[in-house]
Amino acid sequence: MNIAQPVLDAGPCQHCGVRKNAICRVLDVHRELPEMGKSVRHRHYAAGHVIMSDQDPVSFLGTVLEGTVKLEKMMGDGRKQILGLLFPSDFLGRAHAKQSPYYAIALEPVKLCYAEAASFHRLLETFPKLETSLFERTLEALDHSREWMMLLGRKTARERVASFLCLLAERQAGPVTEGEPASDGPLVCRIPLTRGDIAEFLGLTMETVSRQIGELKSTGLIVPDSTRQVTIPSLSALREAAEKG
Repeated sequence: MNIAQPVLDAGPCQHCGVRKNAICRVLDVHRELPEMGKSVRHRHYAAGHVIMSDQDPVSFLGTVLEGTVKLEKMMGDGRKQILGLLFPSDFLGRAHAKQSPYYAIALEPVKLCYAEAASFHRLLETFPKLETSLFERTLEALDHSREWMMLLGRKTARERVASFLCLLAERQAGPVTEGEPASDGPLVCRIPLTRGDIAEFLGLTMETVSRQIGELKSTGLIVPDSTRQVTIPSLSALREAAEKG
């Protein structure tokens, strides 16, 4: 794997499209956010480029602004496992670790808002509520990991694939505004992973993934638009398949 040589640019926090869902949402837009804006920059990564490497020193931390990132762990014998996916507004990096415990790889073009590690730690000291927000996001990530452990340990192949598609659709649709009903569909779901990646993520074989996608298609739960995109007519129906097979 080649470490990406990112393109750098600066961008004002006030116009950030994911801020209301990122850890910096707790900062005052007029007083605190401009101060944070002095410490952050943007990086652009092409699909397939490594953002962080396993065992590398943690030199920067940030928030995904655009695209999807996979977190992957390599074993000594060359085997690997996808540990999770990051979407826009998700936090990337271990704030209090000396080195990265995993690879972070761009699955598609990714835009990252980042701060150098030393600058980020100063921001946490300056704005204690930012550290609280990061802690809350870390607990949410832990809850999601436990839910995924249950999926891998107890769900059928059909339920795993349906759950995976629900995850993508829900995260790509973005958060629901308070007081408004969530959209049930139709939803267009972009699939940034290859069939091999999906199989690795779900603990299945590529053949099983392809077969289950075919069955979801035959029952009308998904309508493939291309090899990397499907339309979900009813998200609630797909969620039911994710829970009850």
